[in-house]
Amino acid sequence: MLTLRDEAAHRERLIGVSSQPNSAIRRVALSKDRPYPTQVFAVIRFDPRMSSLEHQVTVKEVVWSLELAEAEVARLNELNADKGCRYVWQATRLFEPGTSAGTDAPEASRPAS
Repeated sequence: MLTLRDEAAHRERLIGVSSQPNSAIRRVALSKDRPYPTQVFAVIRFDPRMSSLEHQVTVKEVVWSLELAEAEVARLNELNADKGCRYVWQATRLFEPGTSAGTDAPEASRPAS
């Protein structure tokens, strides 16, 4: 059985980011014409009591570190244990303002060749 840290390391390997602890900003080049995203961690709430799927899943917040995401998930799961909802974290990417995975990176955000 994988631990949360093992799972995080596996996710980091899959998306090609550094798995170095205490790395303030981790970036991965999608291609030379794509933005360079920063890895962040979404804290997600699942509430099966809601009527539609769209309302059952909510991104509560996005944080910069795995440690903070793990702590917040543990805190929320303990706080809301009797409410039928569950919290998890998910690694994701944050792109530079005005960009996304489907847009070109501004010249200023591209690394020097």
